[in-house]
Amino acid sequence: MKILKHTMTTLCLSIIGLGSSATVLANNNFSGYYAGLESAYIQGKDKATITSGGTPFVSQNLKPDGMGIGILGGYNWALGSKAILGVEAGYNYYPKADDYKDLLDCSNAECQFKSDVRQSVSAVGRLGYLVTNNTLVYGLFGYSGAQIKRSLNVILEGTDSETNKKWQDGWVAGAGVEYLASKNVSVKLEYRYSDLGHSSYNLSGFEGIREKFDYTQDQVLFGVNYKFW
Repeated sequence: MKILKHTMTTLCLSIIGLGSSATVLANNNFSGYYAGLESAYIQGKDKATITSGGTPFVSQNLKPDGMGIGILGGYNWALGSKAILGVEAGYNYYPKADDYKDLLDCSNAECQFKSDVRQSVSAVGRLGYLVTNNTLVYGLFGYSGAQIKRSLNVILEGTDSETNKKWQDGWVAGAGVEYLASKNVSVKLEYRYSDLGHSSYNLSGFEGIREKFDYTQDQVLFGVNYKFW
């Protein structure tokens, strides 16, 4: 009888140990360094306002959108058996993510506004939870920046144009799910919202005329990560 009790106790402890080891192993698979590739769809909202002597007289909402490709890298730490804390940096390039509007009433002239998102960067923190041994759901928050090229073409006694290209900085928040497909490879689906504030320019060819742009964007990203451990 004592041998049976000892055997059953040993068996139960072994089962508990195996379950605990499986959880730790899953956590270890999400822990450590990783790098990845991703595809991204971006939908921007670029609100343009032109003022003369401080008084708005033209406004236009542009929605640049398009597909991009990117690279990323990061590091995860296991917090207990279920939680993950990580940091991640990424870069995305957009071959064509633009929008334009024309035939606006621009002081009795013909105008064309164009907004073109060229590239973006991010540095975020991630906090996730293992809903299964291979599935991580997470939220993220941090820094986001984008290079935006904006153009205003005015057809008035010939053609005048004004082009500005600069980086805008702001914050990003989002959420995603990552699935461990094999020992070292995971796939992810992620949504991000960024607010990059506003940017203003003086039109060099028009005295007293100033452009102001407020920019936000939505992103949907699909990626494949490789774990180094």
